Amino acid sequence: MERKPDPVHLDQDSRRDPRLTRPLLPTDLRRRTLALHERDLATYLSNLGALMSMAGRLDEALPVTEEAVEIWRRLAVGNPAAYEPDLATSLSNLGNRLAEAGRPDEAVTVAEEAVEIQRRLAVGNPAAYEPDLAGYLSNLGNRLAEAERRDEAVTVAEEAVEIQPRLAVGNPAAYEPDLATSLSILGPILAWAGRFDEGSTTIGEAVEIWRRLAAANPATHEPNLAKALTLRAILLASSGDLSGALQDTEEAEAICRNHIVTTPSVIAPLHAALAVQAELLDNLGRQREAQDVRRWLAANPVQRGHDE
Repeated sequence: MERKPDPVHLDQDSRRDPRLTRPLLPTDLRRRTLALHERDLATYLSNLGALMSMAGRLDEALPVTEEAVEIWRRLAVGNPAAYEPDLATSLSNLGNRLAEAGRPDEAVTVAEEAVEIQRRLAVGNPAAYEPDLAGYLSNLGNRLAEAERRDEAVTVAEEAVEIQPRLAVGNPAAYEPDLATSLSILGPILAWAGRFDEGSTTIGEAVEIWRRLAAANPATHEPNLAKALTLRAILLASSGDLSGALQDTEEAEAICRNHIVTTPSVIAPLHAALAVQAELLDNLGRQREAQDVRRWLAANPVQRGHDE
């Protein structure tokens, strides 16, 4: 969401900003005005990079996000208290863009910097900064997993999950979706690290949270429930429960098809569910049904901008 800068109000007689303790000199005015313009530009570039990524324009999204980081970093040098939170957000986003570009080691480096900044901020003001810290930790967990640093990935993803329940107790409506997201990230990381039972249990917790949220707000939360069901299906299949896995993909498919007219972006989680479903049907000896699913996938490709 774009944040508008606070206007600078000057006393006509004293040329004084009431928020400051000394008169503003012309140089101060120019510096302050430039910083406000740069903040607007950095915010615009951050939003543009995210939108380009969502639209599948990954080659364009990366340099735009890098430019946003450069501006936030320059602003944070002059005023850390005002701009370090934005720098941390932009760095976490840049980690995602680098991951999309197939540069996992660089993605880890900037994601780690985002966590380092946010962790320092959270020490001074946990209520304000811990929510984003949990999100950045989950992002870093994904980046570490992609870089095949599984033990570190587990550690930071677990830390994210440890923070979220504490936040959700005070405000479940605001933070339970974030908790479910963090659990959905942690589950596969645990399984990848060889802790399949813990991974399945963790994904199961995410499914139950999304199911409860979806009961109250289907349009917002059912697509996330479908994604979590597909993740659980993959873990169930890995543990040999093919029937349970198939049931999860069928539920995910039904959810996505129910929303596809009003929310075309669910084509991506629908494809994910059906791809897993086809493999399961093959393994269960139901090759004809598997072929039907794959024919549908081939005839209904994910359009650019709807992939996730």
